[in-house]
Amino acid sequence: MIDPRKLCQIEFPTEDLDAAITFYEVVLGWPTVPIEIHRYVVLQTPKDCPYGISLVPSHEEIGQGPVLYFKSEGSLALDQVEALGGRLVFRDQRLPGYGVITMIEDPSGNRIGFFNKSLD
Repeated sequence: MIDPRKLCQIEFPTEDLDAAITFYEVVLGWPTVPIEIHRYVVLQTPKDCPYGISLVPSHEEIGQGPVLYFKSEGSLALDQVEALGGRLVFRDQRLPGYGVITMIEDPSGNRIGFFNKSLD
């Protein structure tokens, strides 16, 4: 069995690298790291983050991959999502007894969810 806690890399495919770089930096606060690894653009993560995040130029079918959910403990620039070419899929959907989720799409259609635990 593969241990899901051993996740080491997340890659978001994109057709428009410049739009994706701006989107992830402004909306999620993930600036790029000045490093060259093949065609990948590495995004900055906290030093204690157990995995890396990168953008990968792709012209394949995009937006059909898995949805990633992050625990949302800070503020998100959700007001910037659409201005930067993304889409707010839904906001603050309540899951009774569990929490609240919000979902966005990046400019390439990759879906990203955010979870806040609810105490109700």
